Amino acid sequence: MKHLLLTIIAALLLMETAFADPIHDAAENGNLSGVQAELEKGVDVNAKREGGSTPL
Repeated sequence: MKHLLLTIIAALLLMETAFADPIHDAAENGNLSGVQAELEKGVDVNAKREGGSTPL
């Protein structure tokens, strides 16, 4: 049971990391070059985080 619980927690943490959004992080931290780099990659500027916020 303990192993199952730890596996579930690890999976949830990995999912959170997998869905990390670099453009949101760059915008929140005032990293203009990071935002520009993400825009050059063609990221969706209307992508919403869980709370509904967009990066710009």
